[in-house]
Amino acid sequence: QGTIASQGEDLHLTAHQADNNQGTVQLAGNGKLSLNTQRWLGDKGKLLTNGTLTIQAGELQLNHAETQAGQITINADTLSHQSGVMQQWGKDDLSLTTRILDNHSGTIAGNGNLNLKATTVDNRHGNIVAADQGSLKLTVKDTLDNQSGKLEAGHALQLSATQLDNRRGSIVAAGDSATLTVGKTIQNAHGHLEAQTRLTTTSQTLDNTQGVLLAQNIDSQTTGHPFTNTAGQVIAEDTLTVNSGQLDNTAGLLQAGREMAVDTHGHGLTNTHHADQKAGRLLSGGQLTLRTGDIDNTGGMIAADGKTVLTSTALNNTQGQIAG
Repeated sequence: QGTIASQGEDLHLTAHQADNNQGTVQLAGNGKLSLNTQRWLGDKGKLLTNGTLTIQAGELQLNHAETQAGQITINADTLSHQSGVMQQWGKDDLSLTTRILDNHSGTIAGNGNLNLKATTVDNRHGNIVAADQGSLKLTVKDTLDNQSGKLEAGHALQLSATQLDNRRGSIVAAGDSATLTVGKTIQNAHGHLEAQTRLTTTSQTLDNTQGVLLAQNIDSQTTGHPFTNTAGQVIAEDTLTVNSGQLDNTAGLLQAGREMAVDTHGHGLTNTHHADQKAGRLLSGGQLTLRTGDIDNTGGMIAADGKTVLTSTALNNTQGQIAG
């Protein structure tokens, strides 16, 4: 519970292990605060500076901690930041490189670009935010768990991972495009994916059960693999492009303001109503191009204000509607 404070230009701390549990390290000026340690015990502690904060650590524990600086650069093997708050006031890049990041219920926020590189990220109920006009870049080698979490960029958002779990989570690029490149599965059940301009998702499978995809233009690629949109909503103000395998739109909505193109690469399309009688709907404000295997449109609706081009191996339109 001690305090290390400096009014000087810079403050450098080097130790094999440092204990700042419930303690405070503060540099009052605009200089550099640097920590170099194999093990930093900083739960419920404070790291404060108006200048630059640089941390080089093996194990970095900042659970329930407060970290504030003009600019932040962290390199650590593991970062435990449960319920912690890390804020960068300046407009420079916030850089965070770690093997394992545990940000459960924590907040990591910057006013400029935020760049995160990790092997695994746990952001359940957490917030990782590049505010103002900042862009957010997340490069995760294995799994990014964002269940009930928030990933938000004031400008553009770029995410790459092997697995993305966004169930009940939110991923938003408020000022520009969002690009999600996932090697295996995007789980977005009850989740929210949004971009102001273009939303691009590339994955092996996409589960959007009761989830939302929203942007001016949407391009979703699961080529040859399933896209599940059961009771989900995929809404593009302008164009919507879907390249998938089996497409399940039971009680779901695929909607484009100007043009929609859906290609299931020979796999089936299910566009039926749900047990609550809510119909599956494919709606285009302009042209609709649909290339599929078998179509089950039982009680469903496929409609376009412009030209409709429909190519399928078989069609069941019992109590369904096809217009255009």
